[in-house]
Amino acid sequence: MTELSRGATKRASDARTPWLSKCTVLALERAVRQAAPKRRGKRVALSWVPDWSWGLPLLVLTVVAHVCAIVWTAKMLGLTGAPHSRNASRFVVFVALAALACAVYLGLEAAAWAGLYLWVGALPDWRDAMLYSLGSITSYGHAEVFVEDRWRLLGAIEAVNGLILFGLTTAFLYAAIRAVWPLRRI
Repeated sequence: MTELSRGATKRASDARTPWLSKCTVLALERAVRQAAPKRRGKRVALSWVPDWSWGLPLLVLTVVAHVCAIVWTAKMLGLTGAPHSRNASRFVVFVALAALACAVYLGLEAAAWAGLYLWVGALPDWRDAMLYSLGSITSYGHAEVFVEDRWRLLGAIEAVNGLILFGLTTAFLYAAIRAVWPLRRI
């Protein structure tokens, strides 16, 4: 009898946990043994240093690039200039252009991550890298594409990057719409 089953048997006799029987404990142990991967030979510890070394600089780079692109978009759309017209059709065009620009920026940033996945050899081709990157940056993650085990943390870092970028994008779109809202009271 293993330590787990001995301890569990003691607990099973305890009045506070009468539902835990010896059969249950043995069945759980068997399930854990079957689910655990078989280890043969030397154990190798996975290191996340390369993931952090590549992921954090790219996260910072994409955030800085995104903020610069948003500032440039605000200047191009005239958000920093004079009062805007109260025309509803101009408002719709303005919002559409701002949203399109932000979508393009996010797509380019996902492409930068896809390039990183290809560069480090985590994914085999551009199509899979871009699909995985878009799934990670949006936190959607339902594509049947997986990176090599040693690079899995990069996907999580990209998801954090996506949260930051989408937050910045939402803040920009809110401020932009607020600045040109045609029905705003003066």
